[in-house]
Amino acid sequence: MVLTIFLLGCGGSAEREYALPENFCDVDLPQEDYEALFPPGSELIVQPSYDDFSAGAASRYCRVSVDGEEVIRVDADGVDSFENAIVHSGLSVEMDDAEPVDGEFDAVVWPHVAMATAPCVVPNVEGNNYIETLTLVLSADSPGDDDESVRLLSSLIQPFMAETVEMTPCEENEGNS
Repeated sequence: MVLTIFLLGCGGSAEREYALPENFCDVDLPQEDYEALFPPGSELIVQPSYDDFSAGAASRYCRVSVDGEEVIRVDADGVDSFENAIVHSGLSVEMDDAEPVDGEFDAVVWPHVAMATAPCVVPNVEGNNYIETLTLVLSADSPGDDDESVRLLSSLIQPFMAETVEMTPCEENEGNS
């Protein structure tokens, strides 16, 4: 599913001319919690698979573009460590620069990037596991200020991870429904 919202206006606008999505990549969070991630522009395209579980890979993704430029990227995969997630996602961050984020899940943040991880065993029909650890990577270009980016992503990563774990068929979730 691709959601496209286009409003006519002057290119290069310093205002957000599109409506914010009702949820953030199929995760129900209050709009005021994520609106600063959405930069000025006129055309918004959201390409999520968060609502469509991929049993074969036990992963989800969401891409958000404004005026044809990717501005938010969310990946939830069976990556077993933050270090491997950095490589897997092609990020330019160093673990030594990460700040821990308090909460239910092991989480870290940098300017424009936040990650969380949790045990999540998703077995396949052959008796092996698709994944054993679920790692969420959330990267966003906005807000541009590094301190504000760290503050905002720190406030989003724990509730976003909680929703992600809840919608993933982890063995750890069985009996909690």
